[in-house]
Amino acid sequence: MGEKRDYITLEVIHHNAYEQQPTEEPETPAPSNSHIRAEARTKKSAATRKRIMHETTKLMLARGNTNFKMSEISDRARLSKGALYYYFSDREALLQAIFDESVDELAKDIAHTIGNKPASKETLHAIIAQLAAHILPDSPLVLALINKLASSEQALITNIEGPLSRVVVLLANQLEMGKLQGFIRQGVDSRLAACSITGALVLSAIGLMGERHGAEGSDELAQNLLDMTLAGIGIDE
Repeated sequence: MGEKRDYITLEVIHHNAYEQQPTEEPETPAPSNSHIRAEARTKKSAATRKRIMHETTKLMLARGNTNFKMSEISDRARLSKGALYYYFSDREALLQAIFDESVDELAKDIAHTIGNKPASKETLHAIIAQLAAHILPDSPLVLALINKLASSEQALITNIEGPLSRVVVLLANQLEMGKLQGFIRQGVDSRLAACSITGALVLSAIGLMGERHGAEGSDELAQNLLDMTLAGIGIDE
C-alpha cells in the first residue's frame, strides 16, 4: 500500500508540475532582410509607375491630346529612357495604363455614388453626373479613349464596350431597379439603355473637345442627357 501511495503521490506531483509550466506562444519568425528589401522595392516601383502616369496625364491635359514622345515623359518623370521602358514597353502601353486606371476610378466612384441608396431619378442623375465628370471633354479618360479608338486594330464596339463594361453593368442594374420603382418603363432594355447613355457621354465629350469644362459643364450635360433618356426628344401627338 505504501509503494502504491508513493506512486500516486509522485504522479500527482509530476502532473501538477507539468500543468504549472508556462505556456509559450509560437514565435512568429521575423521577416528576413531580403523580404523587407523586396517589399521596399515593390513599393518604390509602384510609386515610380504612378509618377510616370501622373506626369503623362499632366502633359496630355496641358496639350489636349496624346501626342507626346517617351523622351518627354522620361525627362518629366526624372528617369532614364531605359528605366521608363522598364515600366512601360512603349507609348501605347503607357496610355493603356492611364485608360485602365481612369476606368477603375470611374467604376469606384459610381459604386460609391450608388451606395445603399434606393433607385430614384435623383440617384440616376447623380450616376450620370459622375459619368459626365469623368468623361468630360479633355479628361484623361477621353484623351486616352480617343487614342485607343484611333490606334485600334480590333472591332470598334469590342474596344469600347470591354473596358467600360463595369460601368454599363452598374448603370443597367440601376435602370432595372428603376422599373421596380416605377420611373423606368417595364419594356425598356436596360443594358441597351445603359450602353446608349455611356456611348452618348463618350461621343458628346469627343464632340465638345475644348468647348466645355468644369463641374457645371458636366452637371448640365448629365441633366440634358437624363431629360432625353426619360422624356425622349420627340413630340407627343
